[in-house]
Amino acid sequence: MITQNINLKKGWNILSFYIEFDIQFLLNQDFVLEMKNLENTYNSEVETIYNSLTTLDLTMGYLLKSSKDVFFSISGSEIFFMNVPIKAGWNLIPYPNSEQRTLDSITNEYILEIRGDDLTYNSEVDSIYNDLVNILPGSGYWLKSSADFILNFSNPCIYYEDNTYYVSCHLTITQEESKWKINDMFMYDISQNINQHSEFPIVLGTNQTFDGGRWNINIDGVDNWGGLVIDNGDTTIKSVKNVGILNGSVTNTAFISSSCSNLNIYNCYSTGNIGEKGGGIVGSSSFLCDISNCHSSGHIFSKGGGIMGALGGTSSLTAGNISNCFSTGIIEMYAGGIIGWDSNYSEIKNCYSTGDIGPRAGGIVGYSDRYINCYNCYSTGVIFRDVGRNEGGGIYGGQYFWSCPKNCYATNGGRGQEEWEASLKGSFKISEGVITNFNMGDGFDFNTFNLDQAWEWTSSFPPILKIFMSSPWENYNNDSAQFNEMGPID
Repeated sequence: MITQNINLKKGWNILSFYIEFDIQFLLNQDFVLEMKNLENTYNSEVETIYNSLTTLDLTMGYLLKSSKDVFFSISGSEIFFMNVPIKAGWNLIPYPNSEQRTLDSITNEYILEIRGDDLTYNSEVDSIYNDLVNILPGSGYWLKSSADFILNFSNPCIYYEDNTYYVSCHLTITQEESKWKINDMFMYDISQNINQHSEFPIVLGTNQTFDGGRWNINIDGVDNWGGLVIDNGDTTIKSVKNVGILNGSVTNTAFISSSCSNLNIYNCYSTGNIGEKGGGIVGSSSFLCDISNCHSSGHIFSKGGGIMGALGGTSSLTAGNISNCFSTGIIEMYAGGIIGWDSNYSEIKNCYSTGDIGPRAGGIVGYSDRYINCYNCYSTGVIFRDVGRNEGGGIYGGQYFWSCPKNCYATNGGRGQEEWEASLKGSFKISEGVITNFNMGDGFDFNTFNLDQAWEWTSSFPPILKIFMSSPWENYNNDSAQFNEMGPID
């Protein structure tokens, strides 16, 4: 909640608002004689039924006639984004931001003139003759345009430009009255949907990208988060990169995207708890989902996945490729350190988990009923299995079809050789490849394991993914930290 101060002169004033509030509070003031925008009017001397101005439209500037000079304040929630539709000809526009900015930051080839109370700008005269240099919070302006366009007033922390959503500061996301707020400001749509409250997940359109700028987004207190983005369903490739989601929880969804088709995700991470069928990065995938350089640290509950909750569909094409990823959270029953449930064709390469592995869970994959290729992966968690059951393993929890793990390793928490061999595999069929216990020193060939040159190993165990070596990713839990000096970046 913030306060906007308004200073009116006796007579007509041109103004705008950068907070949400009930306009009736303003109209009920005894000094308000008339108020109007280009569509609706209010007159204090006529009956209510003849007044069409009943709600506040923040995309419009207003004219207000006051009976006296007066200073007053209104309180409400600050808005975060605003797109203002501009039509060819004259427009009465707002400036819906709480901070002053230069006129240069909004002018373009369509803007011919802008007029305030006393100051003017004209694109056809020399700049020395223009005295309107800055646009001020709470002011309204007359704008003449040569064509229709969208005038975007974005909070500098997040903005949309050149088909990309950009983040430039640490964000805290909360929800109030079914509306999302960012840094305690109501979120409005920053794409082309005018004057609508935005909702998460943000829909990525044709070839669009979300670039988190290597900033953290804190969703502490948001339960069952629905994801940061989702694709619009067309066949173009979208991207999400360079963002960390702190705290919160997911169930049947994920922290970055609840579903993943035609989507590339890299340099992302999450720290919140992963509920049933949820994912630390992606909830589910059915087609062309590539995830790399990502990790999660939240507790992984039943049927959840540290990176992806589930791979769905029956396509013979690869539904998902996951590489250079890891998880550190405890892996509960039927869950997986990387993928919870795989019912499609997929590939996992150069990944690992370190959390302890519960009954019928897998250090890499919880369960798979399709062909799955798993290369150069390992888990280090202690494996807990139900007495008398063979489900649960360091690599797979359960596997229905023949699988192809190659150069995969797992620890056994001090078990004997026979019990350890069963624990590595869980209940699954293996057609080829090597699964060994590198704690026992037998069969671990680093040169074979590191064919992609993705790992670093100095005879100490375990190997480390090179992409994470130059940066202490564990420090991402610092809510106030920008992690551009602590994480891999393209």
